[in-house]
Amino acid sequence: MRALGLTREAVRRLGLLVAATAWGASCDAGRRASRAQCERLRDRYVDLELSSQPTARTMRPEERAALRGRLALEALSVEDAGRIGRRCEERVSEAAYKCAVAASTLTAWQRCLD
Repeated sequence: MRALGLTREAVRRLGLLVAATAWGASCDAGRRASRAQCERLRDRYVDLELSSQPTARTMRPEERAALRGRLALEALSVEDAGRIGRRCEERVSEAAYKCAVAASTLTAWQRCLD
């Protein structure tokens, strides 16, 4: 799996980042992210994870698309994905959502949600 750019660490980081999102972004008393917005946050994370992997940069477009699909499936298969999604809807503010979807790196994405 490492040759394809997929690592257990990447999936573990997604789970931790989404969990941190759920807790860290709860301070704002404004509007909360919708289910669709939470899904977009997860998609943005997958895009950023893909971009951060050196092997993805040298892949042909169809290989890169396949890798992105596998990363997305891994993100959805995280044991607590459903529960984490509900936490996102309950705790992520609209402002944190807007910041995270505009982030250009994983670090910036996380900062938005802390």
